[in-house]
Amino acid sequence: MAIPAQGLTFTWGSTTLQEVQELDISQALQTTTAPTTNRLAAGRSFFQLTGEITLTGLSMTGLKPAQIGFARTLLITVRLNATQRLVLWHGVAQYSGQVTRATVNGAVQLAHRFTLLSVSSRAGNIETI
Repeated sequence: MAIPAQGLTFTWGSTTLQEVQELDISQALQTTTAPTTNRLAAGRSFFQLTGEITLTGLSMTGLKPAQIGFARTLLITVRLNATQRLVLWHGVAQYSGQVTRATVNGAVQLAHRFTLLSVSSRAGNIETI
């Protein structure tokens, strides 16, 4: 069943991000092997979630270039009906960059990029509002 993209909310720390038009989440599991110089973990493999979230919108409200490098909890939800919402993503994300685009006679678009640092077990759950 398709989920309508209306009713998406984006909260980074205590700030609700405004006028987000596009969302792109890419996640993957990465395997890292500890170097042999680490006597406690030499040769062991570790798994970690890696990825990036890009939010493209029409507003800078709550996201200033001076905040690049800061990490906060990012919560992205979409309303399913009057009483339920789906948690698309919840975890710690570092604000890692911004791209500003503009065309003549068009709106200025701001793409905010976040690096995923952790993911919560809430991600993917349906919650009661």
